[in-house]
Amino acid sequence: MKRVMLIFLGMIFLQANILAQLNHGQLKKQR
Repeated sequence: MKRVMLIFLGMIFLQANILAQLNHGQLKKQR
């Protein structure tokens, strides 16, 4: 069970990191 939770949290963290990078790139394009 713990392993599944760690994988689940890791996937969420990676998705959040990718979204943050995409948002940062969009902000640069707007300027």
